Amino acid sequence: MSDIVNRIAAFTLKTSYNSLPDNCAYYVKRAILDVIGCACAGQLTNRGRIAIEVSVKLGGDEDATIIGTPYKVSVGNAAFANGELINALDYDAMTDIGKHDVPIIVPAALAVAEDIAASGQDLITAIAVGLEISSRLNSGKDRIQVDTRKWPEVMGSSIASIAAAIAVGKLLDLDYEEMSNAIGISGYLCPPNTFRKWLEVSPVQMIKYGSSGWSAQAGVTAALLAQGGYTGDKEVFDGANGYWRFTGRSEPLDEEMLADLGQNWLWQKVNFKKYPAGGVLSGILNQFIDLISENNIKPNEVEKITACAPRIVGFGLFRENDLQTPDDYCFSAIYLLACAAHNINPFLWQREETRQDPNIKKFMQNVDLNVITDESPAKPLELIANGKEYIGKLSERRELDDELLKEKFAGNTSPYLSPKETETIIAQTLQLEKLTNVVKLMDLVSK
Repeated sequence: MSDIVNRIAAFTLKTSYNSLPDNCAYYVKRAILDVIGCACAGQLTNRGRIAIEVSVKLGGDEDATIIGTPYKVSVGNAAFANGELINALDYDAMTDIGKHDVPIIVPAALAVAEDIAASGQDLITAIAVGLEISSRLNSGKDRIQVDTRKWPEVMGSSIASIAAAIAVGKLLDLDYEEMSNAIGISGYLCPPNTFRKWLEVSPVQMIKYGSSGWSAQAGVTAALLAQGGYTGDKEVFDGANGYWRFTGRSEPLDEEMLADLGQNWLWQKVNFKKYPAGGVLSGILNQFIDLISENNIKPNEVEKITACAPRIVGFGLFRENDLQTPDDYCFSAIYLLACAAHNINPFLWQREETRQDPNIKKFMQNVDLNVITDESPAKPLELIANGKEYIGKLSERRELDDELLKEKFAGNTSPYLSPKETETIIAQTLQLEKLTNVVKLMDLVSK
């Protein structure tokens, strides 16, 4: 058996809630809250609607909830629907190394935790372990970078399916042999890494850089197969044709990636999005909002915006002005700046009425936007309004504190939940470690 699989399986089995670092439970609980809110908001999209319809059609035993709906389906189908809903608006949380692993690992774990009536502590532990393995397997010099001169030929977050299988396996209390098989199976079920191809697609389609729902479902399926006795390739990471070849790596995974596994946790926090948009644009949006707010600049006064951004923003989908699909709007810098200029609450940015607002369209046509992606170090945003120049301030990534996260959740769930229901779910989720049965939480998010 591969030493990599061996060490991952051993780490997963021995990790307990009480052995987690202090920050783990805090960020996992916040991630679950954010996921529930994003899934509710995702119902307003065609992608979310289709995912719900397909999952209900596929059906199965009524074991797990499709968030924000009255439907219960099989655990695999619930993981699929919720994964799609969470990522539909690109409003979902990310980790620094695993990137889009949260909307894959969390819905997989939630579905199974509901089915087996797991405790809050068990759910937190499983997700924390999944995020750690995702970060470990994505680490190293070949991990996804947003600011690089040389792009790997293959990029993506498919490794999160392996991490999802591990999280689910942890909840199912798989033994060492079963967990090893789950890892070996999931490596063969992972979707292809299509992030690099997606950067060249116009207009942007619902599938974007890959289906988070399918990836979550693959993780659930792998763990359930292993539990039933199905065997996998326990040397999936090894050799010249190992899994590493299909992730864009230039060399095989090595034991050094796991050297301090269990002693030092690689993922430190989950990053929560303030805007329903490509996360690489958040720096530009933050600077722009600060400038217009501090100087009381009106939308019709803005003439030109010059901003530095990570090199990934050099791809056309971020610069598109002729927006054809709903998903185009999530990545168009000029559209997002138009929403910010008009002081529209972010949870309304991807509503159809906002997209069709004539004031938004006018801003997009009239404002000259110049995005520079080859400045190193980056320069502050420059804004010309009424012939006067304003200079922004570069700042570190801004973390959503608890109050802002609650505000985002309330906005995302407002079409479905009353203020009282919202408060109850927030309280239950942020005290998840006290719940003896996760079903109590999932019942609250079923409408």
